[in-house]
Amino acid sequence: GGKGGGKGGGKGGRDKGPSDCFKLVRTVVSMGMEPLIVFAFGKRKVEKLAEEMGTLELTVHTERESITQIYENAIQTLSDDDQVLPQVEKMLPLLQRGIAVHHSGLLPLLKELVEILFQEGLVKLLFATETFAMGLNMPAKTVIFAELSKFDGAAFRYLSSGEYIQMSGRAGRRGLDARGTVVTMVDGSTDLAKVREMLRGEADSLSSRFHLSYNMLLNCVRTETANIENLIAKSFYTFQLQQAKPDLERRQRELSAQLASPDLAVDARLLEVHALRAQERSLRKQLRPLLTDPKDTKAVHFLQPGRLVRFAREGGAGEEGEAREWGWGAIVSYKRLRPDKKEGKRGGDDLGTADQYHIDVLLRCDAGAEAAVEAGGGAAAARPP
Repeated sequence: GGKGGGKGGGKGGRDKGPSDCFKLVRTVVSMGMEPLIVFAFGKRKVEKLAEEMGTLELTVHTERESITQIYENAIQTLSDDDQVLPQVEKMLPLLQRGIAVHHSGLLPLLKELVEILFQEGLVKLLFATETFAMGLNMPAKTVIFAELSKFDGAAFRYLSSGEYIQMSGRAGRRGLDARGTVVTMVDGSTDLAKVREMLRGEADSLSSRFHLSYNMLLNCVRTETANIENLIAKSFYTFQLQQAKPDLERRQRELSAQLASPDLAVDARLLEVHALRAQERSLRKQLRPLLTDPKDTKAVHFLQPGRLVRFAREGGAGEEGEAREWGWGAIVSYKRLRPDKKEGKRGGDDLGTADQYHIDVLLRCDAGAEAAVEAGGGAAAARPP
């Protein structure tokens, strides 16, 4: 085969004889296995391979006349400057021989022209990049890989299994061919282990990227005939959810059965974690009075507006002693409560001599907290969310 395993192409570029790609294409055509697609990676590579076909003729006189007429009608829509572009002028001689190129560097009109001629069977040999295999229903009888590596923007790498399956899937026309043929050009430098991995791999999983955005909603509102619910119901995302629903329900039943089973073994590590958590709660309970004692100035000096504090109440007797956890809040203000006038004469800045402090904390409470407080329940009526 040709030099297709890593850096691609035939060896004809270094000598005067026909390239390996030309020999392979000529053999495939002689066996009546056209139309065929030759995949290469890069615009220059595609055009170089097309030029290597020499004087290969794949069309008859009537087909050449039809190709010329379609080509001339198509380019009439181009401006005078575009009609004299090199890619436009070089396209007709190739098309008349039943050969064409297809890559992202072509004018949209030329790409559409090539696609139409290929569908009509007037183009028998097409040199294309991988973009031709994405989204276009253009099957052929034979697919040839001139190389198996591509530059992904950072380095050369071998094709993934998904990419190979996508391109090789063009081989074989439904209703016309019993089977499709795929030919891969390799040489001595090809890493056979990676090629084997590529051939035996699976196709990339197809997952929906559907996302209901504000833009989409606004566009649907602007369109009178748009039905948002119908749009979501017919999306591929909804289809995937419906397909996965039976498996998820079955998994849920299995897990529920495991949890309800009396034979569920308790891991010794879980018991150890539970004991450590209980010990932690006990130590925190012993530590809290030391931190909140107003006679200890270490805690009082942190009572500053904007300071984040965690607000909780331990459980006790009766409903009023119910344990509650509000989470984190922000101190808004605080003041020292003086038990008598003598205590008040000592000065307002001596935080360490007071017995009690009144602290206003901004907390996130339950939605009905405001109504409960106004009803006479006091601050104790406010519950955490």
